[in-house]
Amino acid sequence: MSIINGHNKKHFQIDVKNYSYYQSVWVVLLFTLVTLSDELFADTEGKMREPITIVITGSNIPVIKDQIDTSATIISRQEIEQINARSVSQLLNTVPGLHVENSSSRGGVNAVYLRGAEANYTAVLINGIKVNDPNNSRGGAFDFSLLDINTIERIEIVKGPVSSLYGSDAMAGVINIITRPVDNAVSTRLRVEGGPNDLMNASASVGKTFSRGNVSFQATHADDGEQIEGSGYQANSASLGGEYQLRSDTLLSMNLFFQDAEAQSFPDASGGPEYAVIRDVSKQDTQQQHHYLALQRDINSRHSVKFQVNYFQTDERSDEVAIPPVYPPIVTDSDYQRQSILATYTGKPYPQLDVSLGSEMAWEEGDSTGVIDLGGPTLPTDFSLERRLSALFGEIQYQLDAHWRAYAGLRVDSPEEFSDQTSPRLGLSFQQQDTTIRADWGQGFKLPSFYALRHPLVGNPEFQPETSESYQLMWQQRFNADTQLDITGFWNHYFDLIDFDDASNVLVQRSEVEINGIEIVIKHRLMPSMNVQLQYTALEMDIMNSDDELEKRPDSQGSLVLSWQVNQDMQLAASANYVGKVKDSSVPTGPRTLDSYTRVDMSLGWQVNRHWSTQFALDNVLDENYEEAIGFPAPGVGVRLSVSATM
Repeated sequence: MSIINGHNKKHFQIDVKNYSYYQSVWVVLLFTLVTLSDELFADTEGKMREPITIVITGSNIPVIKDQIDTSATIISRQEIEQINARSVSQLLNTVPGLHVENSSSRGGVNAVYLRGAEANYTAVLINGIKVNDPNNSRGGAFDFSLLDINTIERIEIVKGPVSSLYGSDAMAGVINIITRPVDNAVSTRLRVEGGPNDLMNASASVGKTFSRGNVSFQATHADDGEQIEGSGYQANSASLGGEYQLRSDTLLSMNLFFQDAEAQSFPDASGGPEYAVIRDVSKQDTQQQHHYLALQRDINSRHSVKFQVNYFQTDERSDEVAIPPVYPPIVTDSDYQRQSILATYTGKPYPQLDVSLGSEMAWEEGDSTGVIDLGGPTLPTDFSLERRLSALFGEIQYQLDAHWRAYAGLRVDSPEEFSDQTSPRLGLSFQQQDTTIRADWGQGFKLPSFYALRHPLVGNPEFQPETSESYQLMWQQRFNADTQLDITGFWNHYFDLIDFDDASNVLVQRSEVEINGIEIVIKHRLMPSMNVQLQYTALEMDIMNSDDELEKRPDSQGSLVLSWQVNQDMQLAASANYVGKVKDSSVPTGPRTLDSYTRVDMSLGWQVNRHWSTQFALDNVLDENYEEAIGFPAPGVGVRLSVSATM
């Protein structure tokens, strides 16, 4: 455990000798388990009638759906369609403890701040594939503007450190995007949406199910138009996925995804359309691909193994205009790729004991070329880096009695050129009738980004991993069949933060940040067909030993979401999102505090007949005048209409 007192800390560590050898032995053992006879894991007690369980992000151990704790949020496809948000960023702003900066619509970077932590402290997965890019100047933070909301089946969000399962980047939590699979009842799906300021989205998918599996293909086009002056976003994507039942207990699955996106906006610190001195806009072109191939075998009802091979590649070219007199023009072309192999065993050796063990091997490679234009002479910013990583991880969940359940997780990472990183996690929960109480503690880490280590002008190869320690206490109370209250308190500490020093104009490792807060969620069913959810989050953020304040994130936020199934064919949804005051700064204005605001959105869906449906949406219904960044006014009232056909 760590001792929190200024910069004096001790991170829990385990040294593993001959690490690669032990990992190789573990992988071979798992392959052996797959090929061994079923008698090794025979159900000697006979098959028991088990409750329906699911595996969600944050643990490899299956859980009963009703026992998912309050640190995990699942946004289902049904909820996505009901809310009918214009983008993933707009949807995520309804989640407790999560704020998305969306100052330039989809034309700028959409960064997620989970419980006030830096955007690069959240691991982002798509179908289990990590898509954080350590080559970029954001320290690896993912740009959520690249996601198409119409391709998503569900979003799983886990708050709190989960480096015990996912390793680096998961200090604040993890967000896993699961894309839409084949619908057994639908072979073809078409959707077209139009909106204000030339917004136009379209998607088409075809699928086929057969006796032993399925296959699907999906293509999308997105054009965000010019929602505010200077902004723009266009993207095309294609994906191919499928499953094949090799035998009754063995499933092979795969997915291939390709995307090409172009975006433009005024630079973030330029003062936007209101204050930017130079009226040209920065442009960015991003090509991404991510693929996986997975093999899962259920040895019997209590033991299973899974192997997955992942590949992620992103090529990002950016042309950033100057922000005088501080920032000169910069042109950068960055390429990053990551391959990983995961092997996982999950078992239930005893009725009260669940166990999961796993291993991961990963290879990263990043290259970046660029120049800074000083108005005559230029400065090159080229760098490259390769990094290998191997890890062992495990989880244990034990049902102590009818009310108490204990959890422990541990992962040991062995990254190249760094010492072993040990990430523990402990949890204890109590449940009696309608009351659940859970306490968690965990430590996490983040490897320095390639940009921080190798950038020739601002980087430092001596940087060490950033670390964290977190506690959270959750109380969930069901008052009756219609009302539920969730309250979560959390205390997060981040050490050795890498940030930019304005005095020396380089990245430095110095800060310690403490973020404490509370989340309150009330869910109530007003009538059988109408539900309401109210959430509020308050944060207390402090950069230790400094008068500086964290920017780009509010100290309070909340939302009210109402969903009403009017009849069998019609549904109505409305959301009101409140964002408190935000500290921000720009070159033309210096530091400022942005006013709080409340934005209201509405959506109406109508199932015309078996094959046709339509959705009508009103964005910013009350025409709220606000800024998410200095000089970037929010779009006014927007009307969207979409038509979908299924066959």
